[in-house]
Amino acid sequence: MNKSSRSRVVGIREAKAHLSEYIKKSRDVPIVITSHGKPEAVLFNVSDQDPEDVILFTSPEFQSALAYPESKLIRSAELLKKYNSPAARQKPPSAKSKKTRVNGR
Repeated sequence: MNKSSRSRVVGIREAKAHLSEYIKKSRDVPIVITSHGKPEAVLFNVSDQDPEDVILFTSPEFQSALAYPESKLIRSAELLKKYNSPAARQKPPSAKSKKTRVNGR
């Protein structure tokens, strides 16, 4: 490997030529892979992660859910006020099952 292998940023050709070495290096530091000088991907160690967690946390949909506007959130105090009212505390009528005869008995 050349001098650029000590860097956290490598070009795609360099990364492709020495992929296994960069995978090992990614155990210590994330590797940014560029194409024509622009970041395209990041190689980072996930050996101690569940695959589902990695997919979830790298998902754009999940990231947008994390960035959900705080102004649209409902506070717990508001929920308690709304659902802890006397009307909300009333129990629904019991659905007690009636004894039925089995086979006409």
